[in-house]
Amino acid sequence: MKRPTGAQAYARRTLWLAVFIGFVLAVTLSAMAALLYGLQMGRDVIGGAAIALLPQVWFVATSLRRGAGQAAATLAASKYALSATGFAVWFALLPDANLVATLVGTITTVLVVVGATHRLSHLKQHS
Repeated sequence: MKRPTGAQAYARRTLWLAVFIGFVLAVTLSAMAALLYGLQMGRDVIGGAAIALLPQVWFVATSLRRGAGQAAATLAASKYALSATGFAVWFALLPDANLVATLVGTITTVLVVVGATHRLSHLKQHS
């Protein structure tokens, strides 16, 4: 498989950087929750973040392959299905998980990844 160049390479770097920023925020938020409210709360925040980040990693890795543009809607829908499955698995394995902490981890991570993607994509336009 040949390496992407130009706009596709920039899109790939932007998306991976946004995911990395989301990961760093998730770890930081989880550590703060663990320090302030206990290890279980930190675990639940990072679990929620993982529910958001793992499908995003899959989406970024899959969506930039050759021919993926034709299946963009399917890939996006699959990402949400993976997140829903993540919630089901999380609460099946850890029925004592705190719903609010899990949602805080998920929602915060999604917002940060979306915001970082938006901001990073505009940096190139203004440079």
